Amino acid sequence: MLRGMYDFLATNDKMLGFESNEQLLYLGSLPTDKNWLKASNARGQVGLVPVNYVTIDHDVSFHQLVANRMVFRIRVLTKLIFLLCSSKVRSS
Repeated sequence: MLRGMYDFLATNDKMLGFESNEQLLYLGSLPTDKNWLKASNARGQVGLVPVNYVTIDHDVSFHQLVANRMVFRIRVLTKLIFLLCSSKVRSS
Protein backbone atom coordinates (compact mmCIF):
# COMPACT_ATOMS: atom_id res chain seq x y z
CA MET A 1 0.00 0.00 0.00
CA LEU A 2 1.00 3.57 -0.63
CA ARG A 3 -0.03 6.74 1.16
CA GLY A 4 -0.11 10.21 -0.35
CA MET A 5 2.28 12.63 1.33
CA TYR A 6 0.87 15.66 -0.51
CA ASP A 7 -2.16 16.48 -2.66
CA PHE A 8 -1.56 15.60 -6.31
CA LEU A 9 -3.72 16.95 -9.12
CA ALA A 10 -3.71 14.76 -12.24
CA THR A 11 -3.02 16.80 -15.38
CA ASN A 12 -3.90 14.10 -17.91
CA ASP A 13 -5.99 10.92 -18.12
CA LYS A 14 -2.99 8.62 -17.46
CA MET A 15 -2.35 10.14 -14.03
CA LEU A 16 -4.23 9.40 -10.81
CA GLY A 17 -4.96 12.38 -8.60
CA PHE A 18 -5.07 11.90 -4.84
CA GLU A 19 -5.11 13.79 -1.56
CA SER A 20 -2.59 13.94 1.23
CA ASN A 21 -2.91 10.89 3.52
CA GLU A 22 -5.05 8.98 0.97
CA GLN A 23 -4.26 5.26 0.73
CA LEU A 24 -3.49 3.85 -2.72
CA LEU A 25 -3.03 0.28 -3.85
CA TYR A 26 0.38 -0.25 -5.45
CA LEU A 27 -0.01 -2.03 -8.82
CA GLY A 28 3.56 -1.87 -10.12
CA SER A 29 6.39 0.27 -11.34
CA LEU A 30 7.17 1.41 -14.84
CA PRO A 31 10.22 -0.19 -16.45
CA THR A 32 10.68 2.90 -18.63
CA ASP A 33 10.33 5.60 -15.97
CA LYS A 34 11.29 5.09 -12.31
CA ASN A 35 9.67 8.41 -11.33
CA TRP A 36 6.13 7.01 -11.64
CA LEU A 37 4.20 4.12 -10.10
CA LYS A 38 0.94 2.52 -11.19
CA ALA A 39 -1.69 2.65 -8.44
CA SER A 40 -5.41 2.43 -7.74
CA ASN A 41 -7.54 4.40 -5.31
CA ALA A 42 -10.48 3.23 -3.18
CA ARG A 43 -12.90 4.15 -5.99
CA GLY A 44 -11.22 1.73 -8.39
CA GLN A 45 -9.61 4.43 -10.53
CA VAL A 46 -6.20 3.43 -11.89
CA GLY A 47 -3.36 5.67 -13.00
CA LEU A 48 0.18 6.84 -12.55
CA VAL A 49 1.37 8.57 -9.38
CA PRO A 50 4.69 10.37 -8.85
CA VAL A 51 7.14 8.47 -6.64
CA ASN A 52 8.10 11.61 -4.71
CA TYR A 53 4.46 12.26 -3.66
CA VAL A 54 3.83 8.87 -1.99
CA THR A 55 5.34 6.73 0.72
CA ILE A 56 5.01 3.05 1.56
CA ASP A 57 2.30 2.58 4.17
CA HIS A 58 3.80 0.16 6.71
CA ASP A 59 0.70 0.33 8.93
CA VAL A 60 -1.28 -1.89 6.56
CA SER A 61 -1.48 -5.54 7.52
CA PHE A 62 -1.12 -8.40 5.05
CA HIS A 63 -4.85 -9.15 5.43
CA GLN A 64 -5.80 -5.58 4.57
CA LEU A 65 -3.57 -5.73 1.51
CA VAL A 66 -5.19 -8.97 0.29
CA ALA A 67 -8.68 -7.57 0.94
CA ASN A 68 -7.88 -4.36 -0.97
CA ARG A 69 -6.55 -6.34 -3.94
CA MET A 70 -9.70 -8.48 -3.96
CA VAL A 71 -11.93 -5.38 -3.91
CA PHE A 72 -9.96 -3.95 -6.83
CA ARG A 73 -10.34 -7.18 -8.84
CA ILE A 74 -14.07 -7.36 -8.10
CA ARG A 75 -14.51 -3.76 -9.33
CA VAL A 76 -12.62 -4.52 -12.53
CA LEU A 77 -14.68 -7.68 -13.13
CA THR A 78 -17.92 -5.80 -12.45
CA LYS A 79 -16.97 -3.15 -15.02
CA LEU A 80 -16.11 -5.83 -17.58
CA ILE A 81 -19.40 -7.65 -17.03
CA PHE A 82 -21.30 -4.38 -17.38
CA LEU A 83 -19.49 -3.56 -20.64
CA LEU A 84 -20.11 -7.04 -22.02
CA CYS A 85 -23.81 -6.94 -21.12
CA SER A 86 -24.31 -3.46 -22.53
CA SER A 87 -22.57 -4.40 -25.80
CA LYS A 88 -24.85 -7.46 -26.19
CA VAL A 89 -27.93 -5.28 -25.67
CA ARG A 90 -26.73 -2.87 -28.38
CA SER A 91 -26.00 -5.64 -30.87
CA SER A 92 -29.43 -7.29 -30.40
